[in-house]
Amino acid sequence: MATVEIVKSEKQVDNDLEVTIDARTSVGRIDIPLRFEDQGSQERNETRAFAQAPVIVEGIASAHRLRLGPHPQFPPMRLEGI
Repeated sequence: MATVEIVKSEKQVDNDLEVTIDARTSVGRIDIPLRFEDQGSQERNETRAFAQAPVIVEGIASAHRLRLGPHPQFPPMRLEGI
């Protein structure tokens, strides 16, 4: 089973928030950096990032499944830590 976690978040110079998502499967792992535009406060930036990150990751996974089709080596993802 795959797992997905937000492993790092950093405020950028222009107040955007960059988060790094760690996605792991039985065959490997990938770190995906995502950058979210400033929402006016650190709290709103984090709220948006933590709400949107799972949506983005699921979109990537869905597109991947549509492109490759079902495969027993790549079971459905379980979102953790998001």
